[in-house]
Amino acid sequence: MNAEVEFHIRNNYPWSKLPLNVKQLLANSQKEYDKSVVNYSIKNQLRYKLNLVKHVRKDERRYYEDLLKYSMEHLMLFPYHLSDIIVKGLRVTPFSYYQKMMHNIMSSEKSYDSLPNFTAADCLRLLGIGRNQYIDIMNQCRSSKTSVCKYLVLFFGSVRQMGLAIIALCCYNHLHTHATASS
Repeated sequence: MNAEVEFHIRNNYPWSKLPLNVKQLLANSQKEYDKSVVNYSIKNQLRYKLNLVKHVRKDERRYYEDLLKYSMEHLMLFPYHLSDIIVKGLRVTPFSYYQKMMHNIMSSEKSYDSLPNFTAADCLRLLGIGRNQYIDIMNQCRSSKTSVCKYLVLFFGSVRQMGLAIIALCCYNHLHTHATASS
């Protein structure tokens, strides 16, 4: 996105107040400007009511759902500055946000290093899963005769309140019990 267009979005310029040269950058299309407003707002985790996006997108709940989806897909920090809306309105806590993020990363077998540093630190703080624990769980997935990854997915699907740290511990204990029993 052009820096000039971003400047006008950041400063809440409606389409009617945009300078002609900025409109030309958008091919004189208000639809393109509206799309840019939504994209910029979601990428920067902007509050709906204090932003130009409230005039473009009428459904506030949907806006925050899209913001969370984008943030999770891009492994961004939980939007703590919006927690009054996200926790109360959408009922998504930082714990559940990172739990789902970690589940997605493990299910797709991505490296722990794909997490940005601050996101990884927050995951460690809330879930108790750091780099070493993550690597240990993933190694168990690869070396186990029974698919621990499928086991994790089953737990995540059926036990929403249980944290990833507890799930990982259950999986580890399950493997350890079966390994001891077969020896």
